Amino acid sequence: GDLGTFLPLLLALSDVDAVESSPALLWAGVFNVLTGMLWDSPMPVQPMKTISAVAITEGLTAIEVVGAGLGVGIVITILGITGGVDIVNWLVPISVVRGLQLGLGLSMMSRGIEYISNLGSFIGQADCIFLGLVGIIFTLFATRYRNGTAIPSALILTVVGVIIASIEVSREDSFNFQPGFPVLWIGGSVTWDAMWSGFVKAGLPQIPLTTLNSVVSVCELNSNLFPKNHISRKSVATSVGLMNLSGLWFGAMPMCHGAGGLAAQYKFGARGGASVVCLGAVKILLACLLAFGASTLLEQFPSSILGILLVFAGLGLANNGAKPRDGDSGDDYMIMIATAGFTLTMNTGWGCVAGLIVAGFHGGFDHVGEAIRRKFKVQDKPDMEENLPGDDAKVEDISHT
Repeated sequence: GDLGTFLPLLLALSDVDAVESSPALLWAGVFNVLTGMLWDSPMPVQPMKTISAVAITEGLTAIEVVGAGLGVGIVITILGITGGVDIVNWLVPISVVRGLQLGLGLSMMSRGIEYISNLGSFIGQADCIFLGLVGIIFTLFATRYRNGTAIPSALILTVVGVIIASIEVSREDSFNFQPGFPVLWIGGSVTWDAMWSGFVKAGLPQIPLTTLNSVVSVCELNSNLFPKNHISRKSVATSVGLMNLSGLWFGAMPMCHGAGGLAAQYKFGARGGASVVCLGAVKILLACLLAFGASTLLEQFPSSILGILLVFAGLGLANNGAKPRDGDSGDDYMIMIATAGFTLTMNTGWGCVAGLIVAGFHGGFDHVGEAIRRKFKVQDKPDMEENLPGDDAKVEDISHT
């Protein structure tokens, strides 16, 4: 159910050399199997979308991506163990998080459009602008006219792309099919400057999205969908941390769980851990079959189809940030748009800073000041209820982490 997000980001990250596709696919499968067996719930294993979007749009190196994922893994593990997840969720204005999603989504769409528009031929060869236009129309049709039946457009487009790439590789006689166990060790190439740079550029903006969607919201949604199968926030936070602290050293991409992915799994009929265990087994099998030939195959993957996947992945991320929510105010939109604008034109770091500054002047931290006044008994309306960290009032489903 969540392959519509997983596949585009994996392919795009591989295209910009931020990850190696086979090891990343392998570890995603391994963690699918482990979490499915641990919780007996269709808990998804997805790329961290903010880190992925920054890597794709700002050209992070593989080591910077590892640094971002490790930093988030450490922070989320600590927050999960100490209960700090609720504090971060309560403290950071949700409009800043939504603005980051909007800005990063638009950046991904822009990059996808470039992939298509930069093709030299409109028609006349397999990878051309015409193929991109046809793919866009097909995807729009699949999302609009499905009559209650989900059409896996991303999966279909990926299969078409693999077929075209396979034909191109066979013509060049350059594909070296060597199954194996695709594990990398990146420890020898680590530089701490690059690791820190990656954490600042992509890890810090990822943290509030991970605490909200990959821990808080996903636990709430799991409890709603499966009332008899309670999964604690501490358990999920620890899982996110351990996946990244263990897998990234061996070629995994930064990964998390997510409410949107869980909803997608449920929508496609998943009701227990067996579904994601099977999905994980398929990922492991594919990774091992393509172990040493995946990079050659991906070099021939059509840019037009990769562009389509990026456009719609970005559209989903931007739409999730921009869609109206109960209680939205003009100040909320002001903060969100300022964050998105700086993210789109500069980078996520400046977008986050700009959003927090605007939030300071437009009510983004009013709940903090109110809590402090209540704490010291100087509140204006003593009959109002407290809204301190841990309340459910700010738990939202930010489905793209």
